[in-house]
Amino acid sequence: MFSEPVQIIYVKEWEKIYNENKIPFVIFKSSDWWGSAIDGIPTEVSAYKIAEFNIKIINLQKIGSYDIWIANNFSVSTPRKRCIRKGI
Repeated sequence: MFSEPVQIIYVKEWEKIYNENKIPFVIFKSSDWWGSAIDGIPTEVSAYKIAEFNIKIINLQKIGSYDIWIANNFSVSTPRKRCIRKGI
């Protein structure tokens, strides 16, 4: 189990980064990986403060056996640099 003080430090840092729109995705776990509950305790329980933070700000999507968390403030319309190829 992750200690609660360590989780609180991570969550405070991630809240700051989230508020700056710098967390678009989180790959939280793979349910097929043997290490996701090696001690018989699911990650969501052993890292409950982190899981609570994720649930509060992020939408859960499943891709295969992975839990992909997509930030509520993520936008696919984020401006991107255009690639200009000369000679075409």
